[in-house]
Amino acid sequence: AAAPLPAELDVFVFAQPSRLLAHLGAVLASVAGIPAASDPPHPSEPMAWGVKFEGAQIRDTIFFAGARGADAPLERRTQALTSPGSLLYGAFVLPVRLDLPPAISPLLAIFEASPGLALASEVVSWPDFTAAFGPECGLVLDWPTAADTPSLSFVFAVRDPGRVASFVESLTGQAANGIPWQREEQNGVIHYQAPGDRKRGAAPALALAPEFAVLGTHAAAVRADMARLETGGANIGQSAAFQEAAARLSAPTTAFAYLDLRALFERSYETFRPFLGISLALSPGTGPYFDTAKLPSTAAIAQHLGPSAYSQSVAADGIFIEAIGSLSFSQALAGLATFAWTSATPAMRRRGKDASRPLLTTPALPRAQSSESPAKSGKPADNSRDSENDDEKSHVRASQP
Repeated sequence: AAAPLPAELDVFVFAQPSRLLAHLGAVLASVAGIPAASDPPHPSEPMAWGVKFEGAQIRDTIFFAGARGADAPLERRTQALTSPGSLLYGAFVLPVRLDLPPAISPLLAIFEASPGLALASEVVSWPDFTAAFGPECGLVLDWPTAADTPSLSFVFAVRDPGRVASFVESLTGQAANGIPWQREEQNGVIHYQAPGDRKRGAAPALALAPEFAVLGTHAAAVRADMARLETGGANIGQSAAFQEAAARLSAPTTAFAYLDLRALFERSYETFRPFLGISLALSPGTGPYFDTAKLPSTAAIAQHLGPSAYSQSVAADGIFIEAIGSLSFSQALAGLATFAWTSATPAMRRRGKDASRPLLTTPALPRAQSSESPAKSGKPADNSRDSENDDEKSHVRASQP
C-alpha cells in the first residue's frame, strides 16, 4: 500500500478501512439504538496516506490497494459549462454499481427515515439513474460580482435520452405546492424553472440538452451554463491558476476537482463579515471580550490562501488519490467528518431514545368477567367486587326461583 507514495513524507498513516468501518458501524448502532450489521466483514484491503509540506502548499497522497475503480475514463467534458471565474469545479465518473459496506448500514438507516429520501427512491432507483445519466457528472460553483449569493449547478451527461426525459417529467411535473415547473424551449434546449422569484432567478432550475442535463439553484446561472456550452466560450481551463494547479497532479481517470479558495473566501468574507461582527458583539460569551472593529481585513487572510486541486486515478492494483493546495484534502476531510459527526449525533441520540419507547400506548383494559357461575366453573367466588355490584346481584338472585 505504501509503494505508490512518495519516498519523503512528513506524515504517514496506514489503516485497514474494512475493520475501521466495522467498528464505526458498531459505535453508530449503539448510539442510535439500531442493530449492527450481521453480515461478515469483507476482506481487509490496506490503505496508505502520506502528507508532504511543500512551502505554503500541502500535498496529500492516498492509495487504496485492491479497490475497484470506475468503468469508464474521465474525459472532463463537463468543463465546457464552467466560466473562467468559476470558484469550484468537480468532475467524476458515475459508477454503474454502488456497493456500500454493510458496516455503515446503521448510519444509512437514519437517513432512510427522511420523507424526502423515501420519495426520491420511489421516483427513481440507483440502477435507473445510472442507466439514464453518465458516465460523467460535474459540479460548478459560480459567484458573479453582481450576484448576492453563489449559484451551484449539477451537470449530468445524458446516456439514455428517453430515460432522462421520463425522469425530468417526474421531477418537474408537480412541485411541493401543487404548481408545475415552468417549461420553455430555446435553441434546442428545454428549460424548466420551479415556482419562485423569476426576476432574481432564486428558484431551482433545470436545463435539458441532447448531451447534458443541468440542475441548478438559480435559473440565471443555469442559462449561462448552457449558453457557454452552445457558443463554446472560455471556461475555467483558460485560467492560469487552474492550469498551474492541474499540472502539479497526476492525470485523473475517475475524479478531478479544483477550488479557488482565495476567491471564495474573498466573496464570502466580504458578504458575511458584518453579520459575523454583529453576532460576536451580541453574544454573551464573546461580546465583553471581542472588539469587532479589529476583525482582520479580507486581504490579510486571503494572501495566505491559494487554489486547491484533487486528482483520482485507477491503477491495476488499486486507486491513487493526490491533492495539493493551501487547504489540503486531509484538512477538508477532517472538517467534513467533524461537521457530519456533530450534526448527526443529536439525531442518532433522539432516534435511540425513540426506539426505546412504544409506538402506541393504550390504557389497561378491565379484565373480562366469566359468564359462568362460580359453582359451575369450579373457581372460588371473587369477594373483591364493589358494593354497587353486590347490591345489584343480590336483587337478581332474589328474583330467581
